[in-house]
Amino acid sequence: MIKFNKSKKMNNETYKWNVNLSWELFSSSVYSYRKALESTREHQRHMYYKSGLLSAVSSVEAYINEILRTEYGWSNTKFKNNQNINKKLEELKIDKSIYKDSKDIRNDFIIHHKEKDHTYFDKINHDTLLNAIESAQEIICLINYNKKRIFPYWITGINFINPSSNGDITLMNNPEFWRHLKYSGFSSLEIYDVAGDLEYKIKDYLHYRSLYFELWEIIKKENFKFQFFSDKIYRKRPILSCRFWD
Repeated sequence: MIKFNKSKKMNNETYKWNVNLSWELFSSSVYSYRKALESTREHQRHMYYKSGLLSAVSSVEAYINEILRTEYGWSNTKFKNNQNINKKLEELKIDKSIYKDSKDIRNDFIIHHKEKDHTYFDKINHDTLLNAIESAQEIICLINYNKKRIFPYWITGINFINPSSNGDITLMNNPEFWRHLKYSGFSSLEIYDVAGDLEYKIKDYLHYRSLYFELWEIIKKENFKFQFFSDKIYRKRPILSCRFWD
């Protein structure tokens, strides 16, 4: 007979497929930005601008919270006592001004909207959404630069995903992404060695930043059509894509 230890507390943690909240939010903001570019209707574009800005700003805090929880050992109590994002940015030695404009628009014109007119239609637009996305990219980039490691590849705006038979996806890891870029002939840089250890020498911030920003600029110019299928016959193999949500 199996005896159960009734004194042991039940674990109510929930884990699903390869979920990463900051990636989901950031990718959602890029998706909204792209859909806004494709829309011909003002009210629809505004919906995408607003949704994208919310997602972009939230992706930063989700990423920071994960870092503080896993690498700095912050407890739920410490998070509760330090809810201001500026305090979290200071903890990570990130200039809060990078994030300020996007956060203020999110707070003043969406979360705590008090204006009696429709000012928010003008404030939440193509430029403010793009700024929110690029601010999120820079903050996540800086956090990892300061720690002498490569940023999560998805801030490039490109996702490397592995489609499954039921239509869900698995987010591939950083070494696989950079290897795939090289094998596709898109990049000649050696970022990781065969063991998955960082080979790229992180010295100058501007060169480091260019690793994501140059890719981001290319996909913007290509109107987010960046898509490399590994194999046209076996379409369930991992792909690089900006349009996987379609």
